[in-house]
Amino acid sequence: MTRKKRKSQFIWLAAMFAVMAVIFCFSTQPGEQSSQVSNGVMECLMKLKPVRWVLEETPVLDLLPLRKWGHFTVYFLLGITSFGWMRQVAGRLRWSVAGAGAICFLYACSDEFHQLFVPGRAGQWRDVGIDSMGAAFGIGIWLLVLWILRLRRRRAER
Repeated sequence: MTRKKRKSQFIWLAAMFAVMAVIFCFSTQPGEQSSQVSNGVMECLMKLKPVRWVLEETPVLDLLPLRKWGHFTVYFLLGITSFGWMRQVAGRLRWSVAGAGAICFLYACSDEFHQLFVPGRAGQWRDVGIDSMGAAFGIGIWLLVLWILRLRRRRAER
């Protein structure tokens, strides 16, 4: 294995663990603190005029799914980083997709299990589903990029 490939593997692995650490830190917050963070994010969003115009017209109950975008977004990043690492380690595309998907799904399950022991939090299968969709989207973006690069390479060879 070349030095460059080992370095690339290490960078992707470190990025994946960094995203996992962020997820763990958010999951460790008690329910009340988590709500305060969510409210703070909402206040920041309300300061952005285009977002505020949309949110001011939306009933409060319709805003509740907005909190789940945090799940989707952070697992989107986990999907990207885990696929990047698996692509370096596994090499084959199908193993990379399967490995990254398994990593994200199992981490989502363990994260929700962990939340069962955090005051004011609850593990929910719905969140595992949202997390998995975010990860699948991140992996899908990777696949789209690889497909575009392959098309460009084919066109350049002609």
